[in-house]
Order: sequence, then C-alpha cells, then structure tokens
Amino acid sequence: DEYGNEYCTHCHKVNLPENASWLIETDDYDYKNTVGRIWYTWVGDTVTIGGIGELPEFRSAWMDKGYSYDVLASDIKKMIILDGIDAIADEAFYGFYAVEEITLPAKMKKIGTDAFNGLENLKEIVIPEGVEEIPDYEFDLCSSLSKVVIPDTVTRIGRLAFDRCPCLTDVVFPESVKSVGPYIFMYGAETGTVNWTVLGSDVTFDEGFFEEPTNENVFKSIKSPCDSILRKFAKANSIPWQTTGTGHVFE
Repeated sequence: DEYGNEYCTHCHKVNLPENASWLIETDDYDYKNTVGRIWYTWVGDTVTIGGIGELPEFRSAWMDKGYSYDVLASDIKKMIILDGIDAIADEAFYGFYAVEEITLPAKMKKIGTDAFNGLENLKEIVIPEGVEEIPDYEFDLCSSLSKVVIPDTVTRIGRLAFDRCPCLTDVVFPESVKSVGPYIFMYGAETGTVNWTVLGSDVTFDEGFFEEPTNENVFKSIKSPCDSILRKFAKANSIPWQTTGTGHVFE
C-alpha cells in the first residue's frame, strides 16, 4: 500500500481481512491527526471498522461508495471499531437506528457532537478511558439506551446529552466531571425515573439547568456530596437525596 504503511517504521507486514474494503482512501494521509485510510468489513449485520486517525461522518462516506441510507440504517445492528481509530467525527453514526451494539477502541480520545444521535435500538455503551467530553446531543433519541459507562477522564457533559432516553434509569457522573450542560435529561424520560449520582462537588452547571422544569421532574433520586448544589436542588423540588459520604454541609 503506497500510503498505508508510510509512517509505520517498525512494521514488517500489515494484514487486512480478506473481505475488507476501503471506506476512506485519501492521498492526503497525515499520520498526526487527519483522516487516513479507513477500511471496513460487513458480514451479516455486523460492520467492523479499522484504520488510523479519525473516523469520518459514516453515512456520507458509505453513500459515496454507492450504498443507500435506507440499507445502511436498517441492516447494520452491530459495529466494532478497532484500535488505531482515535476519534469519531460529528454525526458519525447519526440516524443508524437499527444499531444495537457498538464497541469502541480502548485508546479513543474524542467523540464528536451528535455521533450517536438517533440510535434508537442501542442498548448500552462503554465510553473509553481517555475521552474528555460527552458533547451536546450525543445520545439524543437513543430511546432504548439503558446503560452508559462514563470514565473518570470525562470532564464535561454537554447540553441535551441524554435527551429522549426514556430507558436510562441509572446514571453516574464520575468525580472528574466539572461541567454539566443544561437539559441533559430534558425530554423523553418518564416522570421520576432517573437515579442520578454525581460524585464530584466542584461541578459547574450551565445557565438554564436549574430553571428547566422538565429537568426537575425526571429524577427519581439524586446522590451527591453534601456540599454539592444538587443537595439544595433536590430539597427544593422534593426529590429524594442521598449523600455520597463526602463534602461538608454549608447551609
């Protein structure tokens, strides 16, 4: 391959699966960060994606190969993204409603805005250590999502990140989270269904978070440090509250 191994100074041989095809094949290959060559296999309802760099907006890349959106959205149920891909572009899998399972590489560092928006059948997802932000609208309309694992490298949760996720009942924000956008659980959640645990006490909530009544109504319980503003928020809205066992109370 003229470009694929150009920067692999210690590689002697690179083997692709026999049934692999190029999804992205660019002459502007840049080892540092931009999109390099991305390959894929599609067997049954499972797509495996490998390569180096950022995975681009998936739908357009595939439609450029002659696939229709209807086929892409309805026939792919499982996606496996391999090590080597360290970022996912904005809207990468937007609207792939049939996808039930996604495996992300352990060394992924960035996930773009709206990357998983509209994955109506996605059941759960584990976000890799190293990712620092869950962007705006990330899991909007993931109406079957019941479990999300957020690593302790994430520092910000964007606005409407879990909008219209009625099956998401237990959510833990690790101590690393320092900034939370407004309306994170705004629409779609049933009244009083979300058990929300926030482990950090030094958290900034964007303007509008505490003013939006829909946000107040979705919580079944809140668990936070004693000195977190969420303690007062829960009390003011008659939401059951528990301490994480940390922090000091300042009335």
